[in-house]
Amino acid sequence: MVSLENTRNAKGGFTFDQIVNSNDDLIDQTQISFSNTNDNIPLSSELEPSFKQIKTTLFISAHIFFTIMFISSLFLTPFLCNKNKKLCPVFEPLDVLLFIHATYWILFYFFDRIYHYYHMKSRRNGYLAFYRNTRLVRSLPLIIISAGNAIMVVLLRVFKKYCPVSCTNSDVTPLNFVQIFCSVEFGIIALVLFHYLILTFKFNKSKRMPDINQELERPIFSPSQLKDLGYKDKSYLSTILENQADMLRYLQEKNETLTQKLYQKNEKSLPNIN
Repeated sequence: MVSLENTRNAKGGFTFDQIVNSNDDLIDQTQISFSNTNDNIPLSSELEPSFKQIKTTLFISAHIFFTIMFISSLFLTPFLCNKNKKLCPVFEPLDVLLFIHATYWILFYFFDRIYHYYHMKSRRNGYLAFYRNTRLVRSLPLIIISAGNAIMVVLLRVFKKYCPVSCTNSDVTPLNFVQIFCSVEFGIIALVLFHYLILTFKFNKSKRMPDINQELERPIFSPSQLKDLGYKDKSYLSTILENQADMLRYLQEKNETLTQKLYQKNEKSLPNIN
């Protein structure tokens, strides 16, 4: 009879039961180690604050202030130039307003770059939904004033060729047309900036956790999503693809940031050979 006891034989080998049991123990230990090291890995360090506000409220307020100042200058500039010719010795009030409008485009461009910088920083912190929701509203002021510059070029050409003095029976001058157009233009910009300011206030007041963690913890198919399976239009599919693209960009930027921090930490920890 051959013994199948779980003991090592005289020749130094192992029985069949020992091999099977050792393999099972190795698999169990690997699963436990993998679950302990990979489950619920946070994307941010516990030492980092749970909420990081976006610091654009002061810039948006300054942007609104400059917008209101331009609307005021539309009517103050002609009044002051006509009252005191020394204030506008070379250029007409219409020319001065055009120069101010062009200068404001440069100012709006700098504001747009500031908003872009802080929103990219907020996206790197994991606030992807707020980045998507404010992508258009923070870009509209620069888009509107850029379109206004193009329309102003066409209007000036029309004024110069067809009505250099007055364009209607009511004696509306080209200066009056520019005042009306710019008032509407910057009025829309002011409304957009107020809406943007309200969204920023609500975001900073809510103090939400980064929504990237919610996106990663969300199941692939939740019970509510199972009811919606079927044909979807292009807008639904584009929204899903946009969310996934934002998440991939965030993970890539987070990986690059952590790699850079790890590299800097290793450089500091290396002994000074010299």
